[in-house]
Parts: sequence; structure tokens; C-alpha cells
Amino acid sequence: MPSADTGPRTLYDKVFDDHIVLTDDKSTTLYIDRHLVHEVTSPQAFEGLRNAGRDVRRPDCTLATVDHNVPTSSRKSYKNVSSFVEEEDSRLQCTTLEDNVKAFNLTYFGLSDDRQGIVHVIGPEQGFTLPGTTVVCGDSHTSTHGAFGALAFGIGTSEVEHVLATQTIITKKSKNMKIQIDGPLGPGVTSKDAVLYAIGKIGTAGGTGCVIEFCGSTVRSWSIEARMSVCNMSIEGGARAGMIAPDETTFEYLKNRPLAPKVDSPEWNAAVKYWKSLRTDEGAHFDVEVYIDSRDIAPTVSWGTSPQDVIAITGKVPDPKDYEDAAKRAGIERALEYMGLQPNTPMEEIMVDKVFIGSCTNSRIEDLRAAAKIVEGKRIASNIKRAMVVPGSGLVKKKAEAEGLDQIFLDAGFEWREAGCSMCLGMNPDILSPKERCASTSNRNFEGRQGAGGRPHAAAVTGHLADIRKLEGFESAFSVSDKPQVSVGSDHEQDAATDEEYEDKTLDIPVGENLHSEEGAKTDSAAGFPPFTRLKGIVTSLDRSNVDTDAIIPKQYLKTIKRTGLGVALFDQWRYLPNTNRQENPDFVLNQEPYRHAKILVVTGPNFGCGSSREHAPWALLDFGIKCIIAPSFADIFFNNTFKNGMLPIAISDAAVIARIAGLAADKKEIEVDLVNQEIKTEDGEVISKFEVEEFRKHCLVNGLDDIGLTMQHEDKIVRYETKRSTLYPWLEGAGYMAKYRKGPVKVEATRVPRASKSGQLDCRLPTADFNVRHAHYRRIPNSQRSLSPPPGPRRPLSFKAFRSAFCLPLPDREASANGGQQQQQQQQVDGATNLGDSTISSEEQTKAPEGDRLPIFTRLRDWTAQERMKAIAEKVLEVDKGSDKDTARRDTPGTQMPQRWQGAPSYSLDARRNGEAPVTPPKIPLRKPSPQDHTGGGHAVQAPPPVPPKIPLDSHAEAYTEGGGGRRDHACQRRRQKGKTARRMARTESQHRLHHHHRHHHRHHHHHREHRPCKKHRRQEHWPGTWREIGSAQRWHDVRMV
Repeated sequence: MPSADTGPRTLYDKVFDDHIVLTDDKSTTLYIDRHLVHEVTSPQAFEGLRNAGRDVRRPDCTLATVDHNVPTSSRKSYKNVSSFVEEEDSRLQCTTLEDNVKAFNLTYFGLSDDRQGIVHVIGPEQGFTLPGTTVVCGDSHTSTHGAFGALAFGIGTSEVEHVLATQTIITKKSKNMKIQIDGPLGPGVTSKDAVLYAIGKIGTAGGTGCVIEFCGSTVRSWSIEARMSVCNMSIEGGARAGMIAPDETTFEYLKNRPLAPKVDSPEWNAAVKYWKSLRTDEGAHFDVEVYIDSRDIAPTVSWGTSPQDVIAITGKVPDPKDYEDAAKRAGIERALEYMGLQPNTPMEEIMVDKVFIGSCTNSRIEDLRAAAKIVEGKRIASNIKRAMVVPGSGLVKKKAEAEGLDQIFLDAGFEWREAGCSMCLGMNPDILSPKERCASTSNRNFEGRQGAGGRPHAAAVTGHLADIRKLEGFESAFSVSDKPQVSVGSDHEQDAATDEEYEDKTLDIPVGENLHSEEGAKTDSAAGFPPFTRLKGIVTSLDRSNVDTDAIIPKQYLKTIKRTGLGVALFDQWRYLPNTNRQENPDFVLNQEPYRHAKILVVTGPNFGCGSSREHAPWALLDFGIKCIIAPSFADIFFNNTFKNGMLPIAISDAAVIARIAGLAADKKEIEVDLVNQEIKTEDGEVISKFEVEEFRKHCLVNGLDDIGLTMQHEDKIVRYETKRSTLYPWLEGAGYMAKYRKGPVKVEATRVPRASKSGQLDCRLPTADFNVRHAHYRRIPNSQRSLSPPPGPRRPLSFKAFRSAFCLPLPDREASANGGQQQQQQQQVDGATNLGDSTISSEEQTKAPEGDRLPIFTRLRDWTAQERMKAIAEKVLEVDKGSDKDTARRDTPGTQMPQRWQGAPSYSLDARRNGEAPVTPPKIPLRKPSPQDHTGGGHAVQAPPPVPPKIPLDSHAEAYTEGGGGRRDHACQRRRQKGKTARRMARTESQHRLHHHHRHHHRHHHHHREHRPCKKHRRQEHWPGTWREIGSAQRWHDVRMV
């Protein structure tokens, strides 16, 4: 909520203050508006929720997709994840995410969905990211979303679990840092060049502990996509986040995005008014200020193994002899050795083997247009082994193909791939071979990042690193510095189809199969961790600076759904000799005695744990046995992750103290870390140094407390904040398929079907007969809050009673349900409803009917919509199955109870589940004349049923759905079904198959099959209402949130 502080505030101050739920001297509990989830950093978080019996607090604020692990090869033959992802560990992570989004009712973009893509591309693309929001994701480049004026930062898996359970995060306010860039950029210079130049200037630790605000006339001139590239890279400068104040460029980009407020609506107008206030006040204080003249920026590339190792394309590889500082000199020598470069080599003479265009930094439509403009009419050089373009999302890919960009790349010799993280991370097959050199548009050039021994350069079509200005005929008319930087430390188009179109969109979660995931490692998050008071043991020393999380644990070991067993992967590149099948390197300290049993690690260089947000890094250290790390400084995310796992990171800036501890390590001595007294001692008890630690974190470590449990003690404050949030910022309650009141999983067809009309037409697609509890299926009702679900039970043929209860429910008014998240609508009475069993309706009856009940005259079923046809079949089924007098009386009496076998069956009301209420029985539903009082599944108004065609042919097809309708069965078929001889049924010849379908009740038997589809002969008959694929196959209905 608005802060009481009336003094000048920065953009960061304003957004931070508006999201404070609880604050004290120890920490701040911040509310999270948007949470993005992917397959790599979420499995252990969901496992923690299961073990603790917790649910996801705000599914409407959570969006999931797969991106890190997925192949980018063609998906033309895609069926499901299980068959498409070949690598077993990658497949397990992807299928585990599918299971989790089912179990916790989350919105999910699968591989068959055009909206699938890199999390930091799809969030803005869908309008999920909005100005002034707090955005988190288990990925360090979440800072991308700061381009909208959002406070966005990466978190570890434990914090992912915390946000899922509480929708908050415990944090400490960062310092304010300003990077101001003024003046027009030179020809061929982009925002990516500007941010690389800035990182080279401040170093990878220059922004540690800060949130950077990028400002200045240059920044204002950039498009939103250019701004996203800059904020994306702010993490490489050590910052917690990067932000740019929203302006008209921002608002224009957000118009007509599916999840943004509707343009010119009251929500939109209120939102824009608030967004315009999100700018730094005159006189606001910044802790660090950096000013850059854009004329100093040239097209920039990296030469080393850190984002700070950058240089102008016209420069030369640095010479270590030019630097007096021993640490700098050693770092340069190590980087040049890994990259295979010689000092003073001109950058334009460096040959490359592969080219990669993609990543969350540069894979949007503007990036592809710019690259296509360069390569158009050219061919890649003969020495280029592979060149690939990987769009950031399926929508970006479709737009590029519509503009013909894909053909330009293909003609130039590039591969045109599917959306995903691809070679940026190298967790899928898109990797470099050892010593291959790659020109890449990604964001990190760490050792082994794109493949073991790979040599990436962050910026080539000519076969070598090239100055784009020369390619385009630009002349170097401006002066730039060619000295290498070595630091000490809109074109807006609607990207998505309409809401209604995407409600029918295909998702690829298979139905009717067992859960994919194996039992994950039991997390300790629910019960806390062992208390940390004193730690005494062997200390080992690591003499390196800027040790990134890729070095701590390479990306190939991230393909796990467990927290344990990662100790063998710790410092993998340094502990094992290359090309030796993991033979230990005897020179590496952790392979020597007694350091194999070290409990404390001292690092002599700064910025330990920089890079990725992967919590696997502290897991690997902890699994090896190291519980305390001492270093001059730590990267923010790694620092937070260690505390979440009961580990203690100690930052000591005094170089003499670090040197003394390293000396004790060299002497193979033990030391003691006393957290209670905040002291480091020798084994004899001599105090080496005092250290600082936040009081709250100390309290949690000493007592082994669980952050989630502590936060939930203040749930009343979270509820109070959410109430105020809904009042002050109603646009944050979601829109479109992510609206707040659309709760619960919904079915999404695997094939497109006609949508319901806006006037409220019945949803008459066939419900599945699989009512397993773990796969609870729901009817898909567009734009509704929730819908009635059938009760659980074994797979069985669908009875007329189940058919009746699942069908014939009027839909709520579409526009009313979208009106400001309002739950209750004014009910519309249904008077004089037509008898559902009538086979003909005369013109006179039509004239006498009330205005809203008049029915159009149809002569042929094929002129009807799919829903009208299906309703016709449904109504005729109910008329045919008369049953006993008792049953007929029950069916014809409004408000009667459901069949006895359904009494007491739980209803899948998500509100009841989240509130811990007992399951309720299904509501009373009449057969013929539904009234508003009959539908109690969510407080929706009941609309009049759609027109029913006058003549409905009756034949054995409709009779096939009845249960207990009388008549004999084919006993041979009955015996086959009871014995479950599926193989014999599948082997039946075509002639036998046709004969089989001529039995009186052949469809009753055929309905037992999972493929609910008649034979070709009957599908060709004119009276058949449509194929089952058109109406909806039960085998392909998916249990996910409304998408």
C-alpha cells in the first residue's frame, strides 16, 4: 500500500513500498503480483508443498510453461511430452511440471500451444507483466520485466515454494543505483551494446545489493523490446533487478494484450493513471550514480568468460601485461587460456564455428527483423558449421513466418527452430562441442555455459566477428574507445489471438495416464532444517574471483527433481579431468585429504555465486558437506539461497582476515564458526574476526525455522493486504483467461470446436468417463468462474444420469462474468422452456412462445452448430431412456436428488478445497426446466437454453448412450469387454467390425473403448451430428486452468 514516506522517492522505492505486507527492523514481507514457473527450478518447490499439505495460494497470479529443457526441433509430429522429449532426465522434469500444474490447478502453456516460449518472453507478450507489479521467477533473468516499471527479480527454489504457498517473499530492501545514458546512439549500435558497455564499466559486482534504474534520453528513445534486453542484462552487472519508468511507449505496447486491462475500460484508465505516477521524484536519493555518453558506445562483443570482459568490435584482445594488479592479470590469463585467444588479436579477425540468435535477451520479433535485415541476400561463410535462429515464443515464430523472416534465414543457411532457451543454457541438445567458438546473442559467456569447453562470444555472419557498420556500409563517423573493459570487481502488433480463441486452444497434458513423476526427494522446507549454532571443522580455500553458479554446478546436473545427490557435481569442471570419464584432477583442492571432508569454504576473490539463480549450487555444496562459505562478497540470489537451506554465508571485506583463514586452510587446520556470538575462531579458541548477520536470518538458522511457517503466522495481514489491493488496484486481479474468479482446472480440447455464443449457449461437449481423483476433470465453460464437476469413481460407460447431470446446464452471461471480477450476476428466469423431448415444434407454438424462447426452424442437422447438434443428441437420449416409473417420476420432478450412487460423492469446488471445507454433494438438477435455483455451482446466473431444432431423428446412435434402456446385448461382445481382451478387439477385421456395429446396442459396447468414435459408415450418414473429434474426445480432455 502507499507508503507513509512523503519525501522524494525513486521508482524502486515506490513499487517496493506499495507491496509491503509486513515490515520490521529484521525483514520485509513483500507481496508478489506475478509468478512465472518453469520446469527446472519448480519440482522441489511443489514437492515441498505436497509434503506440508499446502496449496498454491493464488493460481490466478501464477503462469507456467516449459522452456529450459525442451528440444527446439520441429514439432510437426508432436503428440505429447513423453514421446517428444528424448532425454530421460529432461523428460522427467517436463512431465513432472505437467503433473504439478494439474495437481495445483495452474495455467500452463504446453509444447503444442503457440503461446509456449521462454518465460521472460511470454510474460510481457501476454500482458501478464504490468507496470508497478512485483514479478518473480526461479530464473535470474527475471529482471527482464523491469522494462515495464515492474520490480522483477530471480529467486531460488525455496523462495519459489514460499511464493507458491504465501504469495509473498521475505526480503530486505536494496540500495538505489542509477545508470543514465544520454544522447543518440550511433549507427549500428543497439541497447544490447549499451548494456554490455555499462557492465564493462561497473563490473559484474558493480551493482551488488542494488536495484538499477536505467534512465536518460537514450533509454527513453528505445522500444519496449530494446528496454527488455537492457533490464535482462542488469543481473550480469550484479544487480538485484533493473527498472525503467513506464511511459507512453509502455502503455502502447500493453494495449490489447490478453492479460492486460481492456483498453478504455475503467480498469485501464485507473491503471494508466497509477502507472504515470511511477517515475522517480525530483531530488530522490541514489546510492550509486553512473553516467554514460552514448557517443562512447560502439558495437560491443565479449572476449573472455565474464560479461564484464567486453570490448568494442574494433578493439583488440587485452594483454595481461598491461595490468599491474595481480588478481586482474591472473583473471585475464585464465580467461584467454580458456577462450583460446592470443593477446592483442583484433576482434574482427577471430573466426567462429557457430552462430546462435536467440535467448530471453534477443529472441523477440524486433531482434529477428534486425538480424534478417543483415543476412538478407547473403549466405553464411563456409567455415560456419551451424547457424541457428530460435524464436522466443511460438507467437514470435508465427509472426516472423507471416513476415517471411523464416525464409530469409533459411535462404542464408540458418536453421529455423522452435521456441525455447536452446543454446543460451545448453540444457537441451543445442550445445557447443569442446573448443568450438560461437557468436551468440545470449547473455552469459561463462565457462562451459553453452557446452563443455565451448567458447561463446556475446555478439557474425561473415565467419568471424564483424563490425555491423561495415556490413551495412556504415562509416565510422564517431569516436569510440577501443580499450577493453576489465573491471575490478514500437512497433506493436497484437501478439495473441482473442480470449475466446485461446479458450479452445490445445494443451498437451495427456489424460487418463498415471502421473509421470517419480517420488521426489523429501524436502525439509515444511519442517525447517537442523539448527545452526556452532560449526567446527576443516576449512578449504579457493583462490578465485567471480565464481559463478555454472562453475559451482554445471547445467547438465540441473535435470533433477530432487534436492540431494548433487555433491558429486560440485565444481565439476575443476574436480575432474576432461575427456577421462570423470577421473579426478589430483591438483584440485577438494580431491585432496583432508579437504575431501571440509565443512567450511573460504574464497579469496569477490562476488562468489554470481550468475544463475539455480538453488542447485547451495544444494551441491551442502551435499558435499560444506555448510559455511566465507568470502569478500556474494551475489545476491546465491546469498539468499544459502540461508534457505540452513547454510551460513559470511561476507568479510577485510583482506587480511581472508588471508589468515586461507593460511589456516593451507596448514590443514580446523576453525570454528560461532553463529550465536558471531565469531570466527581458531581451533584453539582464538577469535580471528567478528562478522555480521541479519538478526532475522540468525534467528531462523539458530532455531532451524521454516520461513513459510513463519510467514503463515501473519496470514491475517496477507488477507488484509489482498483486500486493499483488490480495491486500490483492481486491474491486478487479472483479466482474460487469468481472471481471479476463474478458479479450478478446466478441459481444453485437443481439436478446435465452435465456441459458445456470447448470449450464453449450452456447453454440450461429451464429458470424460475417467473420474479419477488425481485427474478430476471439469467442463470447460468460457469466461466463467468455475463449473460443476462430475463425482469421482472408476472408468465406466457414461450413463444417462451422468449425461444428464453433466449436460443441460445454462452458461453464465459471458460479459457479465467479466465485469470487474464480479461474482454474482442478476439471474435471468427461464419461463416456458421447451420440453427437451419434443421432436417437433409447430409454427403456432413458436409464435406463442415468449420472445426469448422462440426457436429458429432448421431442416438439416448439418446446419446446426456442434453444440446444438450435441444438445439435440443429449435431449433425445434422455427422452428415449424412460426406465421405470419411479425413475421417470424422478427425472420429471424439478429439484429431485441425484441418483443414490452419487449421494455423498465429493464435489470439486476449489473454493471449498482451498478453505478446507468438507466436500459437498452435487447440486440438484432437474431434467426438463432448469431454474436459477437449481444451479449452485458457483453463484452464476442461469441463462435460457439455446434454440432446439424442430426435428430430431432418433436411431440406435442416440440409444447407445442409455443405461438400462432394455433389450439384449451381443453376449460375445459382453464377454470380451469383461475379460478385457483389447488385443482381440483391435485385431478384428474390417468386415467383422462393420458387422459388430449392426448389433442393436453396438454403441453401448463401443462406448467402452477409450476412442469414442463411430465407424466410418455411420459417420457418413447425414443424421450423424459430427465426429467425436469435433465434439470432443474424452481421451484428449486436459485438466488445466482456463487457457
